[in-house]
Amino acid sequence: MEASRFCLWSMLVLFTASAVTPAQALRNPSAVYCVTLGYAYETKETALGTVGFCKMTGSATCPAWDFLQGKCGTDHSYCAQKNLQQRSGKGRECEVDNKNAECLLCILPDGSVREVSHLMNLSVVEGVCGDGACVVGENSQNCPRDCPPPRHETACDKQKDGTCDPNCKTGKDPDCATPNAYGNLPYILITLIALCAAFLFLRKRRK
Repeated sequence: MEASRFCLWSMLVLFTASAVTPAQALRNPSAVYCVTLGYAYETKETALGTVGFCKMTGSATCPAWDFLQGKCGTDHSYCAQKNLQQRSGKGRECEVDNKNAECLLCILPDGSVREVSHLMNLSVVEGVCGDGACVVGENSQNCPRDCPPPRHETACDKQKDGTCDPNCKTGKDPDCATPNAYGNLPYILITLIALCAAFLFLRKRRK
């Protein structure tokens, strides 16, 4: 009886953890926007604290949130890439329930406007390792199944270049994120269920 309870509670705890973790794993929208456009996102320490910057083509760089809101770097925006006119928007135009919101609006050929991240269908939900898509938050270090390392990566350069070098030891490459232990939860859960089932089956046969 005690063994049955242990198995049940173990599976319940693991199932709950695996269920709630994705809801907590949200990415920075400004970082997602920057990287999706093919630019480099990096953080810097400033007098205001840690600030994210988007490094665009050439030497153009501006605060990532300002870039997303169309306050700078408009020549490199999604609207510009699609040859769409653009303008700043506020409040409900930003497709959010916040009258103080500020955003970048792309003007479509029919004259209607869309907030840039909604037009791009950007998702800020953290990707799941093993889904076949290499998204922001995943790299060749914490999810090689989705993000295989480039073949030319044979040495650890210890440089912040937007690519995690798999040959670097933990903590040596600033681009390498700490592996997410929750990515293995489904496999742990399946293994635990199988072991509990086998244990209960053998216990019943002995009786």
